[in-house]
Amino acid sequence: MKKKYLFITSLLFVFANCNAQEQNTSVKSLLNRTETSIYKGQKQLIAGALPKSTTELVLAVKYQVLAVEAFKANDPKSAVCYSLKAREYTNELFTKIQMNNSYFLLNEDEVKLAAEKNYSSSDESYKTKITADPIEESVLLDPQRLGISYKISTN
Repeated sequence: MKKKYLFITSLLFVFANCNAQEQNTSVKSLLNRTETSIYKGQKQLIAGALPKSTTELVLAVKYQVLAVEAFKANDPKSAVCYSLKAREYTNELFTKIQMNNSYFLLNEDEVKLAAEKNYSSSDESYKTKITADPIEESVLLDPQRLGISYKISTN
């Protein structure tokens, strides 16, 4: 009887660990796609596709920084919510320039992840963590400096 209990406990532990790893991979994938959308938005600004209206990009970077910090602190709910908020801002930027942003729209896994974490775009609590400090345009529009100055990547 004791062996059976140990076996069942071991199986539950292995299953829980695999499920956590799978979710961690999904969260990391979301953060990586959001990082890519930030760099794409940055390229569009550099190319002059938009007047130098950097508000959306600044907010996307700030939310992504929070998402990466949450991911590293093992807080997947916050990581998902902040990264989704960042993606909303980059998609807003793409809509302004009438760019096809279908690649950056949420895929099936990301929609599922958002639902699991009860993400709501209208939730005002996300705004409380954003600092009012501006990001210098020389940093914001320089891919290398942006990556060095602001941790927007899980790598």
